[in-house]
Amino acid sequence: MKFIKSAGDIDKNLIKAQQEDKLIIFAGAGISMPSPSNLPDFVKLAKKLAYSSGLVLEKSEPIDRFLGRLSKKNANDPYAIHKNTISILSDSSSSYNELHSGILNLFKNKVRLVTTNFDNHLSSALKALNKETLIYKAPALPLGEDFYGIVHLHGCIDQDPSCIVLTDEDFGKAYLTKGWATRFLLDLFNNYTVLFIGYSHNDTVLNYLARGLPSSNLDNRFAIVEKGKDLKHWEHLGIRTTEYELVDNAENSHENLIKLINAWADWTNCNLLDEEKRIKNIVENVKEKGFQSIDPIDKDYLIEDVFTQFYKLKFFTQFAGNSLEWLKWADENGLLKNIFEEDHECNKEESHIIEWVINSFVYDENLYVESGLSLVDEEYVRQEEGLLLNNLSC
Repeated sequence: MKFIKSAGDIDKNLIKAQQEDKLIIFAGAGISMPSPSNLPDFVKLAKKLAYSSGLVLEKSEPIDRFLGRLSKKNANDPYAIHKNTISILSDSSSSYNELHSGILNLFKNKVRLVTTNFDNHLSSALKALNKETLIYKAPALPLGEDFYGIVHLHGCIDQDPSCIVLTDEDFGKAYLTKGWATRFLLDLFNNYTVLFIGYSHNDTVLNYLARGLPSSNLDNRFAIVEKGKDLKHWEHLGIRTTEYELVDNAENSHENLIKLINAWADWTNCNLLDEEKRIKNIVENVKEKGFQSIDPIDKDYLIEDVFTQFYKLKFFTQFAGNSLEWLKWADENGLLKNIFEEDHECNKEESHIIEWVINSFVYDENLYVESGLSLVDEEYVRQEEGLLLNNLSC
């Protein structure tokens, strides 16, 4: 579904979860790579940690296992590489970027965000946006079935180094022997719709997350990924993907991801006046140029958003008025389907559509006799007018 200007396709299940306060963003290393953050991903971090150690990452060797070998080389200090990680990610020249802010702005009310990143750029962006929420840091996690705030699933740089989940031994404790990360994930995925941002298909962290993903509720997992990357691993995990194109020869190759998130955030934070203006512009543009002029994005917006949100639907019926063309358009796009059936239980939006039909067309003899529409022709009105009126109370 694509009804957000300047954005890619956003699955309608994500929009629904967002509107119902059931969306959780799962943020990975990719969100802290764009400028001015400029932080390394897990592979580059491992190479920085191994610099001058003499150890070499073997072909196909998992990063966490390599870091485990590196950690054992520092026998006198079991948390030496954890300390170095904190030092690297505490670079004073690094700061939060547009992606951090955009992700936080996806939440109009309660922030529900989980990150496997160690940096605190999300907290910095939160402060800059004048927002407040709870911050949790592993292993002291909230209940996954009901929480709000920012959760650092693998620890944070402002904690004791022993709290950082970095090596294979650390991951083993978090996801297997002690299992606090797995317990949190099981509850989380059973109760929320989750969107992964900033992860790659071969991400070491993602492979561990897979061990914590329950086999049920496979329809509530999504990821925004680079176009052209192997999607088989995502499919194996039961995660549906939305792709964005990398930008060539640009300072930030993930510019389109930032644009997508910001456009979605802007849509999320539209006020009533913004919605009214957009709907009015669509209707007036059709009146001037015809239905062939409707932008596909605006069409999806009307069908998937306006006709499912009562206050937006009221704007539409106000501006569409007694236009038979708009009534026919609604009928052709299945927006009047079933709502006039006797046994159908109407919701608030459907009841308003019935009211619009009656007030704008049924009571205007000059309109309904000219329409040619199955729902509003003269015979239909004479036979079913009582049923229409009864449905107003459904």
